[in-house]
Amino acid sequence: MKKLAATGILSILLLTACKNDVPSAPAEPASVPVAQPQPVPEKPTPEVNENDGTSIKVGSDGISVKTKDGQKKTDVEVANGKASVEVK
Repeated sequence: MKKLAATGILSILLLTACKNDVPSAPAEPASVPVAQPQPVPEKPTPEVNENDGTSIKVGSDGISVKTKDGQKKTDVEVANGKASVEVK
């Protein structure tokens, strides 16, 4: 009788231990608050400053040379067989 009771208890323990449980639905992930992007501050447009130096432009219709040194400007343009020089 003791063997029968021990066998019954052992079989119940084995059935409960080896039972294939269906996993429950995974818990919903904790909602993480989404940080709203901060608006990008508008950068003021810088004033156009002509830097000192020389620029040369060559095209099919002529050539242009502009030079600036401090307050002194020189513009030379040659186009269509005509030349113009401007000194400020």
